[in-house]
Amino acid sequence: MVDEQKQTGEKPADSDKEAHHAGNSQTPKRRNFKPKSRTGLILIATLAVLAIGAAVFIRYSSRFESTDDAQISGHIDPVSARINGHIKRIYVNNGQLVKAGTLRVDIDPTDYQKAYDQAKAAYDQALAESRGAQLDVGVVSANATNRIAEDLAGVSAAHSTVLVSREAYAQARAQQNKAQAQYKSCPWFALFSSFF
Repeated sequence: MVDEQKQTGEKPADSDKEAHHAGNSQTPKRRNFKPKSRTGLILIATLAVLAIGAAVFIRYSSRFESTDDAQISGHIDPVSARINGHIKRIYVNNGQLVKAGTLRVDIDPTDYQKAYDQAKAAYDQALAESRGAQLDVGVVSANATNRIAEDLAGVSAAHSTVLVSREAYAQARAQQNKAQAQYKSCPWFALFSSFF
């Protein structure tokens, strides 16, 4: 075919289209893309690296909230416990949706157990002291009853002694009066009464 073109003076087919139109039954040749210089190759590699870097940056930064104005946009629900304490175990992850009543954390019961044990010990001690005091009440009451009975017996004995003493006093006084009357009735009393 090239020989025919030289003889007829025609130009060789420059493009695949012209070869196809000329009635050539051969498959057209594809032209491979080849940059004309190294600069083009470096430019293409640089653009590819920049595109991959931009894709990685966009994917990475889309996972985080933006805080340009120092405020977080989103739904924030406060979570608080009814009691204070140190957290022992967490059952949910950050950002996980939970239903009302779902167990989220375990609070370390050590501080509350210590307080409970101290309160129980104080209660047990007070209860033992109360029982001991109730036993002491019975003993003290019996002792007091015995002392009262002894004191009443002592008062009764003292009263009897007072009565006996008064009777003895009355008898002694009567004897004194009788002796004095006898003394005065004596004859020699008259003789010596002038001296006294």
